[in-house]
Amino acid sequence: MDENITTNKDGVPDRQRSCTVTGKELKQLLWDTSIGTMPTDHYDEVYPGIILGDWVLAKDISGLISNGITHVLNVAQGKKINQVDTDASFYENANIKFCGIGAMDVAGFKLKAHFSQTSDFIDDCLRSDGMLRVFSVHL
Repeated sequence: MDENITTNKDGVPDRQRSCTVTGKELKQLLWDTSIGTMPTDHYDEVYPGIILGDWVLAKDISGLISNGITHVLNVAQGKKINQVDTDASFYENANIKFCGIGAMDVAGFKLKAHFSQTSDFIDDCLRSDGMLRVFSVHL
């Protein structure tokens, strides 16, 4: 890893900087910091303006509003197991824009067919200085 990259108190590289890591270094970073455990938080900001997480906050309208969420992307929309049953009408009264795809929250699901739609939605959010909440069943 580039030794000139500054990090915050948790050892995470500053957002304004970028670095290149090898696959081996990435694996070490992920395993050394998590010790192979599951996430303990329901969401994390993964990029300025983009919060990634599970269904818990996604179904909490007051929590979304208090977190300044303007857009919601449900990547596991549906009524089946491993899906989250929300749609545009669920967020309508909160004036939150919605995009949903009927993916299954399982390893191996082919998301490629949805990249154009979801990237346009994300771009719309970021260009309008919004705050996006991306969620599935699990973080």
